[in-house]
Amino acid sequence: MIPTGGTVENIDLLAAAKVQLATAQADVPSGSLARSIAVLYRDLFLLIVKKNSEIHNFVDLKGKQVRLAPPAASSTPFQK
Repeated sequence: MIPTGGTVENIDLLAAAKVQLATAQADVPSGSLARSIAVLYRDLFLLIVKKNSEIHNFVDLKGKQVRLAPPAASSTPFQK
């Protein structure tokens, strides 16, 4: 096993033939050089806030700071 920054890096490693098998989130395009062999689990992307937050829905995010994972991590498609 090789620690990586997530799906994007995993796909890059597979394309470069540095690994023979990689994990990837289904919502990240893997290109024409890869194919799925198994679904490990269904994935959801959650937006979370503290229990006492005044943010109750997506619209309430306007003007707020939002922390997303680094660009190579699993939230990359969401950030675009």
